[in-house]
Amino acid sequence: MGNTILPFDELMKAVLEQLKSQKYMDSTLTVYRRTYKRIHIFLNHHGTDIYTHELGKAFLADSNVSKTTFVAYSCAVRRLDNYIDRKPYRCHHGIITSRSLWCLQTL
Repeated sequence: MGNTILPFDELMKAVLEQLKSQKYMDSTLTVYRRTYKRIHIFLNHHGTDIYTHELGKAFLADSNVSKTTFVAYSCAVRRLDNYIDRKPYRCHHGIITSRSLWCLQTL
């Protein structure tokens, strides 16, 4: 089974819908949208409208941003990669348990 191939606008909309269905906050979705606009510009500069893993890696390698922004970019790229690989949504931030909340409260 191959990767999903979509024009970037469609891919971006599909991933954002996936995140909305997971109840992501509007502010988080805005960060994803901004990142995806930057990736789209990057793709256009490379003469394509089709996102690939290789172009995602190249976008990250070409990004001269703060560490925090780079982490956000990496997460956005990972979401695109997972979608084109037809992998189901998976939370990348871990699960907060009552035990971990208790530990945080006692700090």
